[in-house]
Amino acid sequence: MDQVTVISGAIDLLKRQYEEQILPGLTSVVDDCFFAEEPLAHAGVWARDVQITGASEPLGPLAGQWSVVQDLMTTILRNCHNQIYQMCVLDDGDPNASDLAMLTRQLGLLDDDPIYQQHWFNCEYGWHGTLTITESMQGSTSDQAGQSGVSIGQTQRTLGSREFSIELPNKKEQAQGSANGHISDVTETVSSFASCRLLSSSEMNTVSNGTGASSLRKRSNADGLLTLIFAGPQEKGSMTTTLKGTVSGTNCGAPGPPIPSQEMLLPGPPWRGALADQLADPYSETISGSRTLTFLFNVLGELIPARPGEQGGTIRIPAIPGQSPAMEVQVLQPWLHPNVPPSDPDDSPTITMTVTWNLQFGTP
Repeated sequence: MDQVTVISGAIDLLKRQYEEQILPGLTSVVDDCFFAEEPLAHAGVWARDVQITGASEPLGPLAGQWSVVQDLMTTILRNCHNQIYQMCVLDDGDPNASDLAMLTRQLGLLDDDPIYQQHWFNCEYGWHGTLTITESMQGSTSDQAGQSGVSIGQTQRTLGSREFSIELPNKKEQAQGSANGHISDVTETVSSFASCRLLSSSEMNTVSNGTGASSLRKRSNADGLLTLIFAGPQEKGSMTTTLKGTVSGTNCGAPGPPIPSQEMLLPGPPWRGALADQLADPYSETISGSRTLTFLFNVLGELIPARPGEQGGTIRIPAIPGQSPAMEVQVLQPWLHPNVPPSDPDDSPTITMTVTWNLQFGTP
């Protein structure tokens, strides 16, 4: 059998493969990357064999078929590249993102557009940016009572502040965060009886701070629902309690010995939370926003959402029938809380939290 006969037989076989396997296989996965790997592999082997026989030359017997296969392969690879890139924009932790390197190399043989390599670099770098959260807490109450010549007045003040931030350099490097919070509860009581007056005060101060390894993750879906998930650094905290008392007036007796302050170390696990938001464009590569949340306490001591009132002050957001208050509050809970729970929810301190985020996708 001469060489011409061998080549002619090979071309006939390649033509049948094109009609029965290659073309149907490629057209079936133009818009379906999940099943595209096997048809692309077969098409690549077929295209190489066609080139070896010389049948892909401009006047070759398979030049038209070879051109169709090249165009289909390019279209499929582009579609797959774009789909995986979009998945990476939505969540740069998606395991399919690792396939982008292979697709970029394959596309480089068929399409020299630099956008594909840039998309690969962007996906390798991932999301980066900052999340900052500031909190403030403020409240005060006073009460006066008297009976049988005894007068008792009590004032309680609650203050707190918190600064928290996380910076994410890229998806492969460790995020770094810082946290610094302080809570102060002061209760002063004045008791009077006849010519005696007793002034006592109780002050509780909680502090917590830390810097170091943290985490920040951006996720979203094709509907534009954004979720930011974070965990701050390990913190060190303590609570100090100070009691004081003074007596004035005649026939009150001598004051007792001073009470030393007491300090208790507190565990400072990473502060965690999540925030949801809605994006106008789910595939936007720059996201930023700011939100202010307000909280009060109910009779059970649970945090519930609130809002500024039309006549001033802060009012609770009405509960949804059948749903517990805890379910109405986002996963993002404030770090601040009073050391001394309010006895009356109407005297609950107000906690205000402002969250700001600014993130970008890809190489700077």
